[in-house]
Amino acid sequence: MKAYPLGKITVPTPGTPVQVTANINLAAAKVEFTADPAMAGATATVKDNASGTVIASLLKPANGVAGRWETPAFQNGNPICVSDFAVDAATANDGVFVTYWVN
Repeated sequence: MKAYPLGKITVPTPGTPVQVTANINLAAAKVEFTADPAMAGATATVKDNASGTVIASLLKPANGVAGRWETPAFQNGNPICVSDFAVDAATANDGVFVTYWVN
């Protein structure tokens, strides 16, 4: 698989999720979310963009290890639509680093 970093997705207003990408054609075999180690707040969340349902909470690093969550990795094809994800944060201007992987 080849990695493509989207960089930090910043949340300007807490409680207002930010879509990871608006490109509905961006398909991946795996998507990885990592909390920004410099977050001012305690948590960031990964959400389903359509429903707003929280998929994962990423905790601020307390021991130097950033909170991380990833989708299952698919070996054949790229069945995950990256635009299906959004991030939110407890504090303004916190965010999550996102990388997607393609076969």
